[in-house]
Amino acid sequence: MSDTEVSLWSKALLIKIHVITGWVIPDSESMMNILVEQFEKHLAESFGMLNTEEIEYAFRSLGTTIEDWGKNMNLNLTDKVLLKYVEKRFNASEAERKVKVAPPVQKIYTDDEILNMRRKDIEGAYQAMRKGVVPVIYEFFGEVLVDDGFIENRADLHEFFVWCLGNAVDHIYTKEPPCN
Repeated sequence: MSDTEVSLWSKALLIKIHVITGWVIPDSESMMNILVEQFEKHLAESFGMLNTEEIEYAFRSLGTTIEDWGKNMNLNLTDKVLLKYVEKRFNASEAERKVKVAPPVQKIYTDDEILNMRRKDIEGAYQAMRKGVVPVIYEFFGEVLVDDGFIENRADLHEFFVWCLGNAVDHIYTKEPPCN
């Protein structure tokens, strides 16, 4: 609500809240004026995101469950309803947002993409070896290196890495095989 709307609707909202909930409004005009003034400020400061229809709905749906124990209507009493309503509104928005979020697109990799990812894994493992780290050597390393012509059979895998390290090969995967 804009400041103008809050100013125009504050007293009317308090009267509607009284009718909806049965909460006692002040008898004296001065007390009522103070309540209207403070309610107006409180709405602007804390509940500016709500419109008058939402405020009325909040009190229709939640206000009848809040006990006033015979006290005059006050900001604390209205907060009990409005804060609960804002929380429900937020939770509903979050639930809606989660439902609206489309699931991530499933990527189906081609054989070439998978092969290139495996080559990248082999290169990453080799670079780790060059830094003195002992990486995990996967079974597919041998398969890929055989298929790419770097080694003749899988049993030569460790010898291949030792040879590359001993000959200061910077990268295994370049345009030309580093060793024959």
